[in-house]
Amino acid sequence: MNNLESSTSLHDGRYVIGDVLGVGGFGITYAAFDTVSQSDVAIKEYMPSKLAERNGFDVTARSGSERDFADGYSRFSTEWEMLAVLSNIKSIVRVLDFFHENSTSYIVMELLTGEDVKSLLSKIPEKEILPFCEMIVEKIGSALIEVHNRGIIHLDVSPANIFFQSDGSITLIDFGSAVYVNNSDLDTVQLKHGFAPPELYNINSPKGPWTDIYALAATYYNLVSDTRVTPAHTRLKNDDLQPLSALRQDVPKHISDSIQRALSLDLNYRYKSVLEFLNDFSNIAPYHPAYGREDRFQDSSPKNAGQNQKKSLADSLITKFNKLISRRPLIPIPFAQELSAATRQIAAPKLIAYSSRYGHMNINMNPGVVYKIGRFSGSGFSDFVISDDPRISKIHLSIKYDPMSRAFVVTDFSANGTFLDDGSRVIKGVEYKILPNSVIHLASRECSIEFKLS
Repeated sequence: MNNLESSTSLHDGRYVIGDVLGVGGFGITYAAFDTVSQSDVAIKEYMPSKLAERNGFDVTARSGSERDFADGYSRFSTEWEMLAVLSNIKSIVRVLDFFHENSTSYIVMELLTGEDVKSLLSKIPEKEILPFCEMIVEKIGSALIEVHNRGIIHLDVSPANIFFQSDGSITLIDFGSAVYVNNSDLDTVQLKHGFAPPELYNINSPKGPWTDIYALAATYYNLVSDTRVTPAHTRLKNDDLQPLSALRQDVPKHISDSIQRALSLDLNYRYKSVLEFLNDFSNIAPYHPAYGREDRFQDSSPKNAGQNQKKSLADSLITKFNKLISRRPLIPIPFAQELSAATRQIAAPKLIAYSSRYGHMNINMNPGVVYKIGRFSGSGFSDFVISDDPRISKIHLSIKYDPMSRAFVVTDFSANGTFLDDGSRVIKGVEYKILPNSVIHLASRECSIEFKLS
């Protein structure tokens, strides 16, 4: 394989190459270390193996492939431009840098740790597959609304391109096939049979948001039923698509119907916007693109108990399945590890607790030490009491600072819950990694903890 060797430096020594993370038709993606930001990153190199070869460090077109190589190089630059436009959208992979070197180009992105949703699905209990997949559609659909609003269509939505990260976030990756809506140059799109809609098989057919809607619906169909939709060009001759409810009786009718319509071969019948699709899929209206179905703090009144239980399950799955994600060293090369250890700044972790009863309290922490926090002190109880509110448990939660990940590890033990700042409730007994400058709430917004590094 024509990959760069580990420990190779790029961009005047700023980036140090590590493992190969993946190889595609148009490039190689590496784990790397950014010596300036002191962080792990991913670097994608334009290196189309069928069109190019490596001479030393330089990437050069093979004889007779010069034009195709140049066209691919242009698309690679376009991918960077699109990612830059989309970099502030939640659930879209974030781009950090772009540079030319070794007669080719490199895109620097955030390093995703986790695995694609199809791989993760085999580890999930059967009873939780449906709410998990429903959540995937709503998260990625919400991101696609913003992508389409910026005039871009992805054209390659599939389980392989939806990544479940170790921090619980869900990310849509690989914009190598993406185009601007008014761009008719689609001859280089790589078709993924079973997810590509019929218009991608015909260069003259109109493409738009409905193209990504088909692929997103096909993704859900595949994840839930473990059956890939018949390739669209074959369906045009003999449409054998069965309703999802015929394959799984536990799929709600409104979901089965919305998926069936989203997979329609007839563009006049298929949904024209993701927002419209999600309204039917979620069986609610209006649909809020920023939050999907997520509530703020759950209403615990008896009349809403059943509904909240269903929503809480879907909302909690993101963190619950963190434990199932495969983990491995990202840059297992001594040079990068030594460089990281030598240059990483030593930070002083601190908690700023606030309650309506006790006011503000500063808690200085020692890295690696577990601190128990609640409303009752003494032997075997909390190390710090931040409120006497009866809703706070005697030992409500524990917190420690992990200097390697530069994150705070929080574990809830309470009866009335610990909530992230977006209102989602953490799962009792599960470790959460919380980044600096984040805020959590104990039982209610009347008691909160902010995480700081100084």
